[in-house]
Amino acid sequence: MIYVFIIAILYDFLIGEVPLKIHPVVWIGNTTNYFKKKYPPLDSSKDYPRSILLIIVVILTFVTPTLFIDQDSFLMVILSSYIFTTTFSFGYFYKEISKLFTLFQENRTEDARKVVNGLVSRDVTDLSHDELLGCAIETTAENISDSITAPIFYFIIGGLPLAILYRVFNTLDAMIGHKDRYFYYGKIVARTDDILNIIPSRITLIILIFITFFRGDRSIYPLKILWRDRYKTGSPNAGLSMAYMAGVLRIQLTKRGIYSLGDDLEPISIEKFSVMIKYMRISVSIVYILGLGFLLLGMV
Repeated sequence: MIYVFIIAILYDFLIGEVPLKIHPVVWIGNTTNYFKKKYPPLDSSKDYPRSILLIIVVILTFVTPTLFIDQDSFLMVILSSYIFTTTFSFGYFYKEISKLFTLFQENRTEDARKVVNGLVSRDVTDLSHDELLGCAIETTAENISDSITAPIFYFIIGGLPLAILYRVFNTLDAMIGHKDRYFYYGKIVARTDDILNIIPSRITLIILIFITFFRGDRSIYPLKILWRDRYKTGSPNAGLSMAYMAGVLRIQLTKRGIYSLGDDLEPISIEKFSVMIKYMRISVSIVYILGLGFLLLGMV
């Protein structure tokens, strides 16, 4: 497993995203879209059997085969590394966030809007410059757990099958886990994704607190904001890192008509976004080091 881990991280760092035509997550998305067309949501409790059938089909198609991959041979290690690297996406996400940072620096708001639109599920059409910047900070904070900590955590405790299983539910949640559009159709997926993210989101939070402490910020203010606002997003997990970072940055992160995290003590700025990106880089490095450490301990 350790060779798979190292090769996958190096691939993600040096090359980035696997081509979309051979990307398992894209295949999961295509399968889900096909299934939705063939068995469309009925907006009633009759959707439960349909969603269960979708989950079974996707798991049998994408998770079950990984149970039979023998990592004793070189080719199987390469195959496993390729599959594992598709479960996390720091390289791609960091590239997009860096592009976004440059666009904000150059005040190219409309170009930044297009990039933000590709990173979040909310409608960004009429968001102001500051709202877009806040949205970028939010998605950066949230994606540390979803895109890095969680898949690596599940790889460490359950190998490739569990990492893929996590990515399956995370992808399905992104596609059909919306209360407004797929209340019944996506409810099982959304709840399962919440459960799977309970531990990784809290590991990420601990890492963020650790970074703040070693930066010399000993204020309890971020913890107060965390405690007050942690569940305002409606998720038991997503609001943790976002609320905490709102406290660290002393800004207010808002989704119109839904929630506000933190207090409006200082303006949202490119400097705040820069700090958030630094937190992300350090957090991901710590997750990689911890993952490698646990795998090495498992070899002893």
